[in-house]
Amino acid sequence: MNNDTGYLLVVHGSRNPQYKIYLDRLADLIREKLKTLGVNGYLDTAYLELSSQSLAQKITDFAHFCHRQSYKQIKILPLFLFSGTHVMDDIPEQGAIALKNIAYVGIDIKILPHLGSEGSLLGLLQEKYQKYPHHQRILIAHGTRLKEGQAEASLLAKNSSATLTFWSMNPFYDQVITNLVTLGAKKIVMLPYFLFPGKITRAIAFRIEEIKTEYNDLSLEIIDPLGATPELAHIIVKNLLEK
Repeated sequence: MNNDTGYLLVVHGSRNPQYKIYLDRLADLIREKLKTLGVNGYLDTAYLELSSQSLAQKITDFAHFCHRQSYKQIKILPLFLFSGTHVMDDIPEQGAIALKNIAYVGIDIKILPHLGSEGSLLGLLQEKYQKYPHHQRILIAHGTRLKEGQAEASLLAKNSSATLTFWSMNPFYDQVITNLVTLGAKKIVMLPYFLFPGKITRAIAFRIEEIKTEYNDLSLEIIDPLGATPELAHIIVKNLLEK
């Protein structure tokens, strides 16, 4: 297959060293999948924030590298789950700066729809939920003030047959659990909709253990976030090649 494209995965970034380990593992899985498909294009990762290098500079350097390999284009895939300020404003802005920097190079930059767009992760979520077929489903998202992101979250929860809750805004996940129990729920499963495990998912798990002590007859389960898995790598490769 093609050998004329460089692929750049953009994440938010984190100070947690474990985050980079997860990201590197996911990138390796994606490279293996691309190689299996006969795609020899180069793949790298970049932080939007919490890096000594701006995203614009990273894209610029990546473009120069790809140009030296005689690649004709760069595809940038934001590994973000919902439309927010980063997806709608920050990444396009950094991409535009980079495009000016490499105007004389003659290589195209294409920013793909973010990972969570167009329901591309729905099947993966449904597979995770199906491990608990008799539990009421809760989807825990981080939260965004942008209407586009809220609409995406609502649609994803609806298509997953789950109740939408948030970590950072109403309706908060722990209050929704309490409400469901009050209405008679005996079995509840929660899916933290985050790219990798981290501080927030640990806090959610801790709170869930607290709730369990309050209701002795409640089966309360929590599913791992998306993670650096072959299943997620497969979806990302599909997005890279088809969009």
